[in-house]
Amino acid sequence: MGTSNWIRMKVRIRRKTSVVFGVMVFLVLELQFYTFPYLNELSSSLSNTNNPLPKKMGTKFDSMGFLEVSPPDNFTKLAEAVGDVGLFESSSRLFSLGDQGEVSNILSVKRDFEMPDNAKEMLRGRHKKAALPLATHVNAKMVGTPTENPLMVPRKMPTLGAEATALAAKRKRSYPSQRTSVSSTGNSAGMSRFLTGEDQAGKKRSGNSYSKKPVRISPLEKELLSAKREIYRAPHLENVRELYAPLFRNISMFKRSYELMEKIFKVYVYKDGGSPIFHKPYLRGIYASEGWFMKLMETSKYFSANDPSRAHMFYLPYSALKLRSATNATGATRQKFLALYLKNYISMLAAKYPFWNKTHGADHFLVACHDWGPQQTRLHEEVKLNTIKALCNANPSKGIFKLGRDVSLPTTYIRSGQDPLKDVGGKPAHERQTLAFFAGQMHGRVRPVMLQHWEQDTDMKIQGEMPDRIQSKGSYRENMKSSRYCICPRGYEVNSPRVVEAIYYECVPVIISDDYVLPFDEVLNWDAFAVTVREKDIPRLKEILLSIPDHRYRMLQLGVRRVQKHFLWHANPVKYDIFHMILHSVWFSRLRQIRI
Repeated sequence: MGTSNWIRMKVRIRRKTSVVFGVMVFLVLELQFYTFPYLNELSSSLSNTNNPLPKKMGTKFDSMGFLEVSPPDNFTKLAEAVGDVGLFESSSRLFSLGDQGEVSNILSVKRDFEMPDNAKEMLRGRHKKAALPLATHVNAKMVGTPTENPLMVPRKMPTLGAEATALAAKRKRSYPSQRTSVSSTGNSAGMSRFLTGEDQAGKKRSGNSYSKKPVRISPLEKELLSAKREIYRAPHLENVRELYAPLFRNISMFKRSYELMEKIFKVYVYKDGGSPIFHKPYLRGIYASEGWFMKLMETSKYFSANDPSRAHMFYLPYSALKLRSATNATGATRQKFLALYLKNYISMLAAKYPFWNKTHGADHFLVACHDWGPQQTRLHEEVKLNTIKALCNANPSKGIFKLGRDVSLPTTYIRSGQDPLKDVGGKPAHERQTLAFFAGQMHGRVRPVMLQHWEQDTDMKIQGEMPDRIQSKGSYRENMKSSRYCICPRGYEVNSPRVVEAIYYECVPVIISDDYVLPFDEVLNWDAFAVTVREKDIPRLKEILLSIPDHRYRMLQLGVRRVQKHFLWHANPVKYDIFHMILHSVWFSRLRQIRI
């Protein structure tokens, strides 16, 4: 054999050897990719009993601390385990991991925050096979309480670990696959009782599906989803000409949400139901809010939909006050009759029209200001669990008002049905000489305690009910107009008309009602124009008020004057008034429910 032939044979052997070696390396790498995650998972589960990832998930962490997930379906499981409890916060907006049912919503956030144990490794993820837009470096904060004033309501994050896996399993069992989710939230400890998104609705609520199967949604729901995304991406605003920024949790998101509501939101008002319980608003007294909303909603040219197929929501136009007056029964029998009446009315609508059954009432809402309003909804399970209820008696501790879904309706005392703005206004801050004022009946547990401690105080006017002849001369209103602080204690129920009265008369409200969800609390920062005192601190009431420096009081009083426009009724609604704010609360609650 010649030298040239020998050289050619050597080259061929080397080429074949290189090919074989390459194939072997490829097979080894593939074997590592599909086998080592399970070995790694087994190893980490033995060393870490709190590993929250579902078993046989095919997960591991590489040398840089990134989570590696092999099959695409594992992203659904990961979202179940941590997606709905994770939250990223940036300077002006919130981003929720798994908000759209996938992990591809992870966004890069610039700031560095503290994170719980093993949270960073779980959330700093990348996918090796599917080209999902994941950030490779996530420096974010997992939070349960916001540190700024975001409009969008965060969801409370339980401890990552076994609890997360249990939560995912529970949601799989509890929530049927539906197109809408009625989410409920809880109050946070800080940020003026801001809603934290704690799940309180229970197993029977209409819930969002975590199923891998795609769910068809209607064009109207697509509109709401598109609006929700736009609100998340709202451009940052420092100042808005029509709004006073310190009043809002996040003025940028509120303004964008309000604009989208004006642009697309349509409500169908049912024509069914006879007078006086339906379609006949009562416009005077302390329960006037439900009447004024009914009147303006039924006559609205911008929000009313004549075609129900084009409506995003459906309004049940009944009066809780008139329903209460419609029976001569008393006590528990009377309350049961009222609840049964409303239940039969809604059952009739469900049998007559397809709209209720389509979402089990999740896209319906009612407005009730009477104290018995919540009790009137208790016999209809879908109303109780799914329907958005705008209630003056906004007390979540009784189990009917659901935080994050139901809406706190302002209790407004209207003295003239023809002129709801009568007597609005008050003295400037430097002319208010009385430290605090309260006069009223001794309803409930709080007022007698307050009277016992402060009736004899000379700096504060704390007294019982005023005689009618003194009230008729306007002494009650004049005292509110000339006092620095107006005390607003709860009565039999958590709400009080004095809160909005104080705003009307430009007096800083002092709210004493532990379980009260304040109106528009999802968007308004009540700390900017009100003082909240816990019921147990009534003996320290004067000390608390005197501890507020003068410059702080003047800022609070300025906030009261600026927020007043959001609590005023007008015969013809104007932008950002109380009618639009109530409607925005309903709109915003509906957006929170819409998920894929």
